[in-house]
Amino acid sequence: LYFGESVALYFAWLGLYTTWLLPIGIFGLVIFCLGAIDISDDTQIEDVCQRGSQYVMCPPCNVKGCKFWYLNTSCFATKMTHLVDNGGTVAFAIIMALWATMFMERWKRYQNVLAYQWNVQNLEPVDEPPRPEFLALLDKRGYRSEINPVTGREEPVIPFWSRKVPILFITYAAVLFGVVLCLACLLGVIFYRLVIRVILLQNENAFVNSLAGIITTITSSCINLACIFVLKLVYDRVAVVMTNLENHRTQSEYDDSLTLKLYLLQFVNYYSSIFYIAFIQGTTAAIPGDDSVAIRSSGMLSQPSSRGFKFSDLDSAPLKVFRMFKPLRLSLTSAMLCLLCSP
Repeated sequence: LYFGESVALYFAWLGLYTTWLLPIGIFGLVIFCLGAIDISDDTQIEDVCQRGSQYVMCPPCNVKGCKFWYLNTSCFATKMTHLVDNGGTVAFAIIMALWATMFMERWKRYQNVLAYQWNVQNLEPVDEPPRPEFLALLDKRGYRSEINPVTGREEPVIPFWSRKVPILFITYAAVLFGVVLCLACLLGVIFYRLVIRVILLQNENAFVNSLAGIITTITSSCINLACIFVLKLVYDRVAVVMTNLENHRTQSEYDDSLTLKLYLLQFVNYYSSIFYIAFIQGTTAAIPGDDSVAIRSSGMLSQPSSRGFKFSDLDSAPLKVFRMFKPLRLSLTSAMLCLLCSP
């Protein structure tokens, strides 16, 4: 079987990528080991673990039941943080950026060499045959025919404004709805972290209270992972259905459209939580008495409460932001209804 030069170039890229991953993987392992060795000599870890019992910290939340805690109780978390956040990881990040640039340049050169050897330079089909599904739709709908100025053959023409524009609007509205759905799942995980952490911190059991952060982190990570896998299955199916609805003329147009939809959906699905951790979570930190931040990264609520925790306390920044997008949510819902009702 012949799968074409695209498949051959993909496996050539995969082989080169795997080869280049070996040295950078070894370097990353060395950086991790050096960070583990440096734990015993780190000044910050020594201050937290050995002298942390002298410092009483404010409660991690402002609701009834949250207790004061000693700084040395965060010793384990400080050590784990040091493994991935030390001087060596800064050097690793810089080298990774240089490595990625050099790899891309090396692949461009290798790709051109292979294209020259296989005689596929600038190879594009002049007259790519139409897809069977496209021809079947033309026979079914009975569109009018016109002379193609390129091929000189009589070909059916699909109306642009009455057929293509509504279909494109519906398909990309569905893609936008999928992106918003993924962000809504991320907001749900954030609210879950806030609720569970505060509930566990209010628990009278000292053991449960001490593990509030670990339990919240592990369970929220598992929920986020499950959401990613479920949304991936949904997005793969939705992208195929939407692309089939567009009914492109050639296989190249079909593949390009499907790739774009999958990229938009999967990029948000896989990386939204990482972008939240990198650019948003750190901005929610605050000091005691500072009410300018509605929800803080430690799970604190901005307004003190003497009645204990209630779900109404979560009427804060993320929820207000979500409410700001009410017109967008209504328009997306209308687009989905049009999609479901379209033939």
